[in-house]
Amino acid sequence: MKRTILVYGIFAIILALELLLGKTVGVEESKSIYLLYILPINAVLLAAAIRTDALGLLCAILAFLPFSREFFQVEIGVITFNPYTLGIIALSLVAFYRILFKGYKYSFRYYDLIIILIGVTFLISTIRSKTMLDSGFLAFHSIFIPVISYFVIRTLVRNEDEYRRCVIFLIGGISLFGIEAVIKFVATHERVSIFSMPFIGIATMSVTAIFYLAYSGWWKKVPGLLSLLIISGALFSTLSRLYFASVVVSPILYWLIRKGKGFFLMLLMITMTLILTLWLSFYPGIFKSTHFEKEKGEETAARLMNINLWKEALHWRAFSYHEGIGNFASAPVFGVGLYKGKVYVTRHNFHVEWLEYGGIVGYLLYTGSFLLHFLSFSAYATLDRFIAINLLILLVILSNGFTNGFMHGIMPYIAFVMIGFNEARRKIIK
Repeated sequence: MKRTILVYGIFAIILALELLLGKTVGVEESKSIYLLYILPINAVLLAAAIRTDALGLLCAILAFLPFSREFFQVEIGVITFNPYTLGIIALSLVAFYRILFKGYKYSFRYYDLIIILIGVTFLISTIRSKTMLDSGFLAFHSIFIPVISYFVIRTLVRNEDEYRRCVIFLIGGISLFGIEAVIKFVATHERVSIFSMPFIGIATMSVTAIFYLAYSGWWKKVPGLLSLLIISGALFSTLSRLYFASVVVSPILYWLIRKGKGFFLMLLMITMTLILTLWLSFYPGIFKSTHFEKEKGEETAARLMNINLWKEALHWRAFSYHEGIGNFASAPVFGVGLYKGKVYVTRHNFHVEWLEYGGIVGYLLYTGSFLLHFLSFSAYATLDRFIAINLLILLVILSNGFTNGFMHGIMPYIAFVMIGFNEARRKIIK
């Protein structure tokens, strides 16, 4: 761990100095300097760092993930890269090299086949999309990079020490991020969005770290307790209703998962939320509030307790679901492809997203991938607490996706990181 901090700490300092240089000489001048001189130098330095400590790069970019939407952005064509995306792509090449030439084993499973089919399905929907460039950009961040994260973690994490290093660095990055969230909330008393990360993204990262700290027992040590307090404050700063409820009921969910009921919980959640989604889609006006109070409290703590704000949120989401289902009906097989709407950035519902963006084929593949993963790991969760924690995180993220969606922001990143962690755990405990 010390070597990782030293090697990639030096690399981070170099990047910070380059950022300062860019601000000093101006945006246009710094672009040409970066492409001609700094980018090749960075590539050489990164290759040397990977040669010294490849797993350390994985730890470093996991710690950087909370900040990836704001810092060190590089635009190449229509795609925006950052240290996380560049690092995970570089590590995928390392993983392929080690599989081909270093004897690393990669057991191809049915889950991998489903992931490939999801990629093919959304490639078809992207090609058929009316906004192909936008669709490709969104697919890059919502599907390609998260799936690469799964592949890299599954391949490179091979023992208990490496697993814990990755998780600790991820929690460390979320903790540093959480400090800024808490400070901003104390100053404004309103929902927090920092470093270009929306409220729901902050909440997703927060519950991930909270569940790990709480159910691994790491909170019993001083650093773990401090992190838990900071991240709990960060979660509160988002005023995220469903995530709050999930944390409250998480002891019961975790207990059931440890009893081997993870697959049942996921199947039940998917079934019930699908029924509710279709009901809301066909009757979007059912939750219309007679006292619309968005201006009075939607961005403050009142949104947690005011029933009219809950109803109004469901009311507008239901109209979005209705529109999304209509778009699905126009392209039912492969969907219309990922896109940003004029009013809604997301459909705020994973069922509607998968149906609209990927058609019935994409929907069945995505739901099948989660069900298959839970079916494969529910028994392991009775033996290994970390697998149980990862399943809990996946269940809660997808449950939150009932009213906040899944195919945007940090959600697919965290989900596929957890799936990769589970594959690594299976390899370790075997």
